[in-house]
Parts: sequence; C-alpha cells; structure tokens
Amino acid sequence: MKRIFFTLLVLGVFAGMSSCRKDADKDIDIRAYDEQQIQAYIKSNGLTGFARDLTGGDTSGIYYKIIKQGTGAVLDYPDMVSLVFTIKSFDGQYLKQDTMINHIYNFLGHVDKVRYANIPYGVQSAIKNILKNKGTTARVLLPSRLAYGRSGFGSGSSESSGRVAGNQSLELYINVINDAETNVIDQSTGKKLTGQDVYDDMVVANYIANNNLTGFQKTNSGLWYKITQPGNGSTITPFMSVNIQWTETLLNGLRTGNEFNNETGTGYPFDLSVDARRGVVEGLQFASPGAKLTLLMPTRLMYKYATSSNLNVPVLSCIRYDINVISFVE
Repeated sequence: MKRIFFTLLVLGVFAGMSSCRKDADKDIDIRAYDEQQIQAYIKSNGLTGFARDLTGGDTSGIYYKIIKQGTGAVLDYPDMVSLVFTIKSFDGQYLKQDTMINHIYNFLGHVDKVRYANIPYGVQSAIKNILKNKGTTARVLLPSRLAYGRSGFGSGSSESSGRVAGNQSLELYINVINDAETNVIDQSTGKKLTGQDVYDDMVVANYIANNNLTGFQKTNSGLWYKITQPGNGSTITPFMSVNIQWTETLLNGLRTGNEFNNETGTGYPFDLSVDARRGVVEGLQFASPGAKLTLLMPTRLMYKYATSSNLNVPVLSCIRYDINVISFVE
C-alpha cells in the first residue's frame, strides 16, 4: 500500500512539473510569436529607428521610437494624464486614428480599464517606462499579449464593427500632453495658457485648415467665429437672454446630442449672464436677432475636464456650435 501511495505521489509531482513546463512553453511560444510578428512588421513596412524596451531585463517585448522627448513631469501611475492616441492592428483590419475623440484624461494606472476607451493593458507600462515624461510623443509596437490577447477585442469581423482579431500585435501613436503652464498668455484673461490649452488651439486651427474653412475671425480668448447670416437691430450684451436654436458638434463631425432646434421656430431661452459656456456667451455678443453664426472653440471655453450632462461629449473636447438667433427674450 505504501509503495502504491509513493508511486502515485511521484507521478503527481511529475505531472505538476509537466504542467508547469507546458505553461512555460505556452508563454515562450506567444513571446516568440509576438517577436516574429513585430520583426516581420518592421521589415515589411520599412520602419527604422525602433528600439526594444529593456526595462526589467528586456521582458516586455515592446518596440518603440521616440518622436519627441518631453521635458514635463516624470510620469508615474498615480498621475493624471492627458493622452492622445491612435491604434492600428498589424493585419491592417483595425484602425482607430481619430485623435480628437481618442483623448483621455485619467489616472495613468487606470487607462487599461474598458470604461476608458478600451486602451490595451500594455499602454500603461509603455507610458511610464518608455515615454517617461509629459510632453513625449512616440510610436509603439505592442506585442499581442500586452494588447488584447488571444481573445481580441470588440465584435464582428472588421473595422466597421470595431473588431481586433485575436493574437494581433498593435502599432500605436501616443502623445502625452504636457499640461503644465507655458509662457503663452491668454490675452483675454492675462493668465498663462497650459500645454493642454496650446494643444487645443492647434486642434481648432487644424480643423479650420483641413476643412478649408474661410471667413472665421479669432478673438483674444481663442474663440473662432463666423457670422454666416447678418441679423438686424441691436447686438447682444452679456446681461441679456435670447431665444436661439443651436447644434453642438465634436470636431470629428459627431453630433453630441445637445441640439435644440424646436419645431415652432421660437427658439430656446439662453441667459448670457448665468450660462457657463464661455465660448457661446462670447460668440453671441457678435450677433443680433436674425443672425446665424458658427463658433469653434477650445476646451477651456466649454467643458474642459468635465463632461456635459450628455456623456456623448468626452472630456477635453473642442466643440463647434451652429447657432440661429431668433429674438430677444421679452
């Protein structure tokens, strides 16, 4: 009986060791597979200047190329980060490139959570160990085991349904905004603009250029406005209430749902003296009843680090308003 028990015990130990080896072999296999994917991707796309992440004894398998080394604060997991990114799967079937919407402001240690734009887990370590400072931009080749793994991400079978196939490595462009104060002065307040403010101004300017928009004027606050139809009578003052119709749109063309175009054409009351949307309040003062105007504004003139009650407006969204001024509120 003792011999039988000892034999079973030995067999159990060997079985456990064999199981461990199998798990280790699987780990080695996926690492080798990811490495082959990345090397083939670098070669087929003629990529140069990429280095392998050597953090922690060269265990991550991440490759990267620093585009611009930031000089801002050193990044750590408790830090709040403003992050702009694009994602492309190696097979070319998934491309998430709209940085106007792929913009996150959250704790660095939380950006892997599904509720925050479905960013792959490995982005955390890439930001902390490779980009290192606020203000850094980089291209990152992320192995599949640090991306969405063998299960992939999303549903369907193509980009149109937001699907990343299993075991797909990813190429990412990452820009960690340096949100510290700059030497640029806000001419409307006399205060220094932050790096986030400067970035937002660039986003609005690029939107105008990329869409061949003309006739817009820029104010000292950073608001761009255009009167598309002149009004009649007195212009609006900061202490008035006016009836307006408006549509709020992100600069990627997505409607936010904050649209007020009532069927009767009488408009909705808008009180300039209490409304917190600085850009809208300022823009309306260039108009009079009967006018139509378009406003383009950086985040500091709208919601900035907050969202509106409608969650279709992400944090740090630059906004377009198309407004029809109906009348003064009597």
